[in-house]
Amino acid sequence: MKNLLLLTFLLMPFVGFTQEASKQDSVTKETEELETEKKVKKWNDRNDANYNNNWSFGFGFNTVNMSSNSKDLFDHDNRAFSKNPFYLSAEYYLNNQFSMEGTLSFNTFSEGTKIVGKTILKDSEANYIAADLALKYSFGDLLKLNALEPYVFVGAGNSHVGTYKTEETPAVQVNQKNIFTFNAGIGMNYWFSSTWALNLKGTAKWASASGNANHLQASIGAVYSLN
Repeated sequence: MKNLLLLTFLLMPFVGFTQEASKQDSVTKETEELETEKKVKKWNDRNDANYNNNWSFGFGFNTVNMSSNSKDLFDHDNRAFSKNPFYLSAEYYLNNQFSMEGTLSFNTFSEGTKIVGKTILKDSEANYIAADLALKYSFGDLLKLNALEPYVFVGAGNSHVGTYKTEETPAVQVNQKNIFTFNAGIGMNYWFSSTWALNLKGTAKWASASGNANHLQASIGAVYSLN
């Protein structure tokens, strides 16, 4: 009996040490899992209850085509890409799939380019400014993609085209126009990190009023996410 009591007394510190070591291992494992989760944080973590940075901002270059027919959409003579072909955008993410984006873009139709089939006269030009709002749907989460985020969008906007003269009627100045448009398009982000991405986008714009030109706008730029 004395031997059993002595053995129990001797084993008690060892049992206590084993239990304490087991607790420490458990805490260490949980800490490592949390650190690993932070390291693998992706752009598409917006459904996380702790995620509270839902904004991103974009900037880059754009080109505009106001051709009168579809066969001239990719003709260089119909494209505006001069002086200030820039755009700025701000996007608010509702979740991993849906977001709202506002875009302000600038461009210039320089001499020699065409608007609705008419060539702009030498020493004349037409300024282009567009403000657009879009609802976007991202396929990145649905397709379980990591870096690539394809999306589609629909929306509306207003495109302003300044005054200009054409080679066809050089004595007549074409008045400036504000064209309300219905928009739709496709695009993609390629995320290099949870913060920075490359953006490519194509937008078709249909004029709401007859007599105004439908047009196509394409852009390339960078996205910075407040992640």
